[in-house]
Parts: sequence; structure tokens; C-alpha cells
Amino acid sequence: MSQDPQSSHAAEDALAAARRRGAARLERWRLSLADPLSPAALELAKAGLGEGEIACGLAEGAAPVRGLGWVLRFWLLAGLAWASVLAALLRFPGRGGLPAGRRWVALHAEVSNRTRPLLEAMRVGEPADGLLVLGFPRHPLPKLRRAWAPWLGSGALPLVRPVSLVAFLVSTRQAWRALAGASRLAASCPVTPRARDLMAMLARLVLGEASAQWWAKHGGGDLVTFGHTGTADTTLLELAQQAKGAGTVHVVHGVSAGRNFLGRSNVAILRCGHDADWHARLGGYGRCEWLPARPPAWKRGNGGLLLLSSFAHPMYLGYRLHGIAEESALLRAVAEAAGLAGIDAPMTWLPHPASSLLAASEREALRALAASLGFLDAPSGQGFRELAAQSRWVVSSESTVVIELMADGQLPVMWPSPWGEPEAALGSYPSRALSAAELARELLGDDASREAGLARAWDALRPGLSPAEASRQSATLGPSLGSP
Repeated sequence: MSQDPQSSHAAEDALAAARRRGAARLERWRLSLADPLSPAALELAKAGLGEGEIACGLAEGAAPVRGLGWVLRFWLLAGLAWASVLAALLRFPGRGGLPAGRRWVALHAEVSNRTRPLLEAMRVGEPADGLLVLGFPRHPLPKLRRAWAPWLGSGALPLVRPVSLVAFLVSTRQAWRALAGASRLAASCPVTPRARDLMAMLARLVLGEASAQWWAKHGGGDLVTFGHTGTADTTLLELAQQAKGAGTVHVVHGVSAGRNFLGRSNVAILRCGHDADWHARLGGYGRCEWLPARPPAWKRGNGGLLLLSSFAHPMYLGYRLHGIAEESALLRAVAEAAGLAGIDAPMTWLPHPASSLLAASEREALRALAASLGFLDAPSGQGFRELAAQSRWVVSSESTVVIELMADGQLPVMWPSPWGEPEAALGSYPSRALSAAELARELLGDDASREAGLARAWDALRPGLSPAEASRQSATLGPSLGSP
């Protein structure tokens, strides 16, 4: 028996209100600390985002009970975290030195949204003397070099893990001090992270202390540019780099979600001017900048309708709470809106690549629903920008894709997430719809109104250059990187 839509919306509104209360309580806790930007404090605050904020808000201010059982649980997880780092470094013990160089790029050992922007910048000529490989050692570096070969080529650019078994052992006392400090913070935190999340956080803290020890002995250079940071392991490494005179820069890989993007870099290069202003208010980074892009000419394709969706994503709060319900609702709303607008043209659906990580039953259910509504699968080998350039109508769920298409001269209609931050850049995006009827009206807009809408959106968000475009235009990501 299906749930009544009105009661479903009421339940979602109640959860959203609880999340806002919980978020305010969690932020009050963090700001009350002696050091609200310590690696452990940032980790705990970020671990509470999403479901933790909802639980905190529903608790209506009740203080969490932290008795002997909680203490034993914490230290069991701390011991397991320490052992997991030891096991990783026994398998990949690391090296005891850093090749000579002034400029380093620091990336996690993967091909993903948080590594591609800087890899692409390096492909078009961004200077670097080598790459620092972040995160837990899981694969040999030659395997990673092969994965990065499309961007780095077959050259001999050094790949270095800034950690070693020796540094881990030397940092043991400091690591257990850091774990003790984290236990005191966690005891007062209004959110209790899940065991798996808490163990991962504590392991990053241990890894970070080992990395800081390694850099203090072996590190050097003037500039380190990070593709992703803000977790304990990367933050402790950054602080060690700064202590030895290097400037650190975080090139943020997408539109900011606010507190989840806090970090301690000397400079943060944000995706748009709105985010730079927002993070300057949030604090943490030394400077918050963006690399202003020139407003493009308005463009519109002649093809059919394209839906770009990202609600079926394992890390998306709506998916974690409701499974594929939001993605399904978006597919139905777009199909209904196309009918209301009288669009008699092919409809193509391109879900987020992370939807491939969902259970097979969920993927099949979405594919069957899309087909029943008249959607075609996106042709393989074409990216979302190429598909959007060919489409007359483009609809996107709330994501960085919106800003990237704006840079191409397009104004997609955005379907907002009910879990989005009101202060976020896309919170002020003008072309949006919350119902099939609203979406139909947006789709019926003529070229003149859409072009005017792009100008309004550009003024509100102030999009910046992508890292690759900045490198292509000026042979570096910008003068700010040279003087963090």
C-alpha cells in the first residue's frame, strides 16, 4: 500500500526541521570548544552531518549518556583503528625520503571527482615536481601510476606516500595522546557516530600523526596543492607542511556544502564567488578565493530533453534515508512536466556514475521505471556536457553540474534537494522547480527569458574557472597559489 503523498511530505518536513535543529546544536558545540578547528573537532562535527543531525534534533536537547560502556567501546575502536593503520603500513611500509622539488600536488589514490580536476590540470600543463599520495595505503604505487596514466602520461613524475612504518612507530606516543584528546571531545559531542564511522575517524587521526611525523623529518618544498582535505589525516599533514614553511592550497572539487568542506589550508580555491564569501564567514581557511570566469554566450541545443540526476548516490542523505524514492520521484516529475509542456521529443536520462554502486535490484528498478516513463539511456562514450550541448531542454538535480553547465552558456532547470543547505550557492539559483507544474513552466521559457535567467544566475553565483581551464589560460592555477 503506497504512502499518502501529503503525509510523506509532512514526514520529510519534520525530518528536515529536526536536522536544522540538530545542525545548530552541533555547531554550537563545536564553537564552544577551546579549538573548534582541531582535526578531531572537525572530524566529529563532520561525522554528525546528516543522520546525526536529525537524531540530535529529535532528541530535543537531551544530553547523550556516556557511561562505562561508551568508554570501553571508544577505546576498543581506538585500538582497532591503531591496529588497522599498522596493518596497512606493514603491507606498504613506505619510503624514508622525498625527491627534490618545490611544488607538490596531493591526491587520494583513486580516479574520482576529488582527483580528476587536478589530474586534468596537470594534463594540460599545471607544473608539479611530484604527487603526494594521500589516504590509507591499499595498492602499490605502480598500479596507481597506470590508473593515472591518461593524465600523467608515461613520464617519471615521482609518486610518494608521505608516511612510513618507521614514522608510524615514532609517532605512537603522539597518536595515543591524540586519541585521548578525541575521547574527551567525543564524550561531550551531542552526536554519537556509528562504530564504523568512529573507527574510521580515529584511524585517520593515527595516520595523520604518522604523516606529520614523516613530513617533519623528510618533507620540503614551497607549495602543496590538495585535491581534497579537511579530514584528520590530511589536516595533520598540512599543519606539518605549514610548520616547515610550505604553503598549502585546497582546490575544492565541487560546489560547497558548507561545514563538510571546512579545512585548515592557507588558501582555499572555491568553485564560485558565492562559496568563497561563504567560507570566509565559516572560518578555517587562511584565505578563500575563486578564479573568476568570464560570462559565456548563451547557448541552446536543438535536440530533446536531458535529465541529469544524482539522488541515487550512496553518499546522498536522501538515499541513505529513503533509498531510491527521491530519484524515482524526480523521474516521474520530469516525465509529467514534459507532458504538461507538450514536449514531443526524445527524453534521455543520465544518472550519476555513483549509481553503479547501488544494489542491482535498485539499479534495475530505476532502469525499468525510466523506460516505462519514456526515457532513453544516455549513449555510451558521451559526457554530460556534450549531451547537454545537444539538448534543447536540460533538467538537473541539485549538484555541481549546474554550475559547470552555466560555464558552457546553458541554464539547466534545477530540481532542488530537500536536504540542501539554504546558504549554499545553489540555494540562490533562479531557474528551479519543486513540482511538475513548476518544471513545465520553466521548460516553456523562451530563449530570451532563459538567456536573462543565465545572467541573473551568473551574478548570484559568480562561477569560477575549473582548475584545468585556469591552467590552460595562464599555465598555473592562478597567482594566489604562488603566495599562500
